[in-house]
Amino acid sequence: MKTNSKPVPLVMVLIVGPAFVAGGLAVIIYEFQFFNLSNFYKPTQDWILIANGVFLFCMGACLLLVRFFKKLAIPFGIIAALSFVCVFNWIAFGPGERHFKSSSTFHKKSAISEIEGRIAFGIFAGAMDLIIIYSVVLGPMIKTWKK
Repeated sequence: MKTNSKPVPLVMVLIVGPAFVAGGLAVIIYEFQFFNLSNFYKPTQDWILIANGVFLFCMGACLLLVRFFKKLAIPFGIIAALSFVCVFNWIAFGPGERHFKSSSTFHKKSAISEIEGRIAFGIFAGAMDLIIIYSVVLGPMIKTWKK
């Protein structure tokens, strides 16, 4: 089966890739406090910042490598997807109380129940989990079965 995939545009490889790598490194450096940044506001838990930094770094590395070294870019893409979806899984299925708010153009902010928020995040997290499982586990198995 032939695929008509086009290469990643060079602009993405040369501008967006390094920007993501730099952003990911900045978040990771901030989180591990390689510099004295104790007076900065930390809006969330440590592991969430690390997961976001890993996502940005791996996504940038994937963009840098995908055009010329596709096999080398695959692990970075998988790690980026896993670090992205782990936050949604924690919000949906993790322990502890959650507070969700909803707003739109037509009405003011309103609090929604914890179960509604967890369901919304759970649907997205479950769908992403299935996509990752398919692409990492089942996709390669199906390709080898067809040969």
